[in-house]
Amino acid sequence: MSRAPTGAPLESTMSWPGEEWKVGLPSRALRAIAEVEQRLERLQKERQQKQVQLDTLEAMMHKQRQKHDEERASWALLSQENRSLAEACEQLERSRQRLAQELQAKEAQLSCLEAQLAQATRRQTELEEELRAKSNWTSCSRSPTWPSCPPAGVPPLRGPKVRNRKMRKGHRVLLGQASEQEAPLPMSGD
Repeated sequence: MSRAPTGAPLESTMSWPGEEWKVGLPSRALRAIAEVEQRLERLQKERQQKQVQLDTLEAMMHKQRQKHDEERASWALLSQENRSLAEACEQLERSRQRLAQELQAKEAQLSCLEAQLAQATRRQTELEEELRAKSNWTSCSRSPTWPSCPPAGVPPLRGPKVRNRKMRKGHRVLLGQASEQEAPLPMSGD
């Protein structure tokens, strides 16, 4: 082991405790040690940089994991909402189909009622015409010019064909009533 040169103050050897082992080494060895120490410093700096990069990457990875977890939770929530909306859409479609069927049934019922109304209106018109015809015949049978007074809307006895058999029958009945009513009238010359 090499010793400090004699006469060297003790404090100088104490001030460089890490450098003591280099004292007395040849210059070639000292250069090699200096190169190794420089390499060591460079590697330590690289290690520190790599550690900073690693810490940064770990922080980014942690953020990405948090983001991924949040997105997964959001996706689960959206998936649940999507299922709820799909169920609501199915329910609305079933309601729409039911309402369409009800509407179709109501339209059929309305069409049937409109047909019945049209038939009833036609029947009412026929009955009103028949009633008018009877009342006209009755008023004509009382007048002295009855044979020349056919009722409005009722065809004459020897005219074109009567459209309705009921009208013909009513015509005959009215003629029968008119002849019965005329028979008992007394003659003014008697």
